[in-house]
Amino acid sequence: MRMISTTVASALNNYNSIAPIVTKDLVENVGRTAMAYHSAGEKTRGYEAKEKFIEANATSLLWYGAIPFIKKVFDLSIFKATKLNPDVSLELLKDNHPQSIANVQKRIKAGLLPASFKGKKNFITGKIQSVSATEVLSAIANKAKSYKNLHISRNVLATAIPTIISAFVLPKAIIAFTQNNVSKQYTDIYCKDSSRQNRMTFPAFREAMHKTGKSDANKIAFCGVYDRLLSSATTAQKTLLSDMVLVDLGISGSRVYYANKREKEALNNRISNAPYAAALEKIIREGGFLYLIYFGGKHIKNFIDRLTKNKFDPKVLEDKNFVQELKAGSFGSNPITGMTEEQILDFVDKNISNDKNVFIKYAKKMGVIKTVEDASGKVYRNPLAWQDTKQLNEFFDVLTEEAANFIKKGGSNLEAFVAKKAKIKRAGIYGNLAASSFAVCYILPKIMYSFRKWYTGSSEEPGIDKVIHTNCTLK
Repeated sequence: MRMISTTVASALNNYNSIAPIVTKDLVENVGRTAMAYHSAGEKTRGYEAKEKFIEANATSLLWYGAIPFIKKVFDLSIFKATKLNPDVSLELLKDNHPQSIANVQKRIKAGLLPASFKGKKNFITGKIQSVSATEVLSAIANKAKSYKNLHISRNVLATAIPTIISAFVLPKAIIAFTQNNVSKQYTDIYCKDSSRQNRMTFPAFREAMHKTGKSDANKIAFCGVYDRLLSSATTAQKTLLSDMVLVDLGISGSRVYYANKREKEALNNRISNAPYAAALEKIIREGGFLYLIYFGGKHIKNFIDRLTKNKFDPKVLEDKNFVQELKAGSFGSNPITGMTEEQILDFVDKNISNDKNVFIKYAKKMGVIKTVEDASGKVYRNPLAWQDTKQLNEFFDVLTEEAANFIKKGGSNLEAFVAKKAKIKRAGIYGNLAASSFAVCYILPKIMYSFRKWYTGSSEEPGIDKVIHTNCTLK
């Protein structure tokens, strides 16, 4: 059961990170291509499978490759030129807050946070750099507006470039690729099939889809655009997931638009018996994809946690001292309940090096508290990072409540009980990932192809089928 490391299992269990998202996407890429070749009609399956293969892999590369690459280039060029450290949380720029830069500087002077610490390895030399927290924070406090603008620019570039390529350039190239292949490889055998009439079992629905109307364009008020961009950049500092969602929404929207555009152009103002067929099936597929990739896994995880009555992460369950800590009653009660934010920060900063405090220990292990080391190796809370005290409080609550349940149900066989729970947890993680992957690479395409057959009366890809039909007509 432990073929996969605890760290990897923990990452796959975290649906606020990109690990399970990327895993499911890679599986979906294979399923998308295979299902296109297996389920599409004979005339279009080869074209559709090629389109799906190119589309899936190219967009995935742009999706989770381009975003971090663009940000890294921006950091090494623009941020380096301005001598501002991009790792400082934008949330520290809040005025009159316990975690404002001014208050962080006070904690540094009081010795609760480090004046300097070990940073990242130098990109060129490979040596670990020393970061002066005092200088870094002072520089950003003096150029707060510029720092915000740089992060907004970085985030806009990191999402706009891959979105433009994957949502506008790539679809046009794929459509042109298929059009060229149809023109070159088309044979008269397909033109002889005069029975290729779209069938519709539900004429009322078909007629409703034929109806079109014009409406006045809604005026959109772009109020607070800057604040929204800043908020997006702040969220993007914490995880790539937010940027990936934005890019994916753009990709999904473009797939629907270009699917409809190709079909419409191929029809050349002729009326179809199954209007908007290509767009409708894309809406089904893209909507299902977005849910299964970003939300479905998290919903399944929450269900499994409730069913198994175990919210502990593998990093906690499989820690070598976890059972002893349970027996010692180390998880008595949440130590920060009822504290103000400043009191919580004091508690964390004063206990950050105390691994006998299981709450701090596991918060560090799970990344709920970000830490750094000074030159001597002493551990501190990262002075450049924002500490989410609400998340910390909720994490401590889980430790307290779950530990009490484990002690009560484990009784005298606590070791065996914890080991069993750890195995069930891993099985739940792998099962969740497998179920989500199966749904996104097989069940969802099945639904889409069933809709295609029901709506159009054919298994052929609607847009490509119309292109072939147009070529027949022209010949």
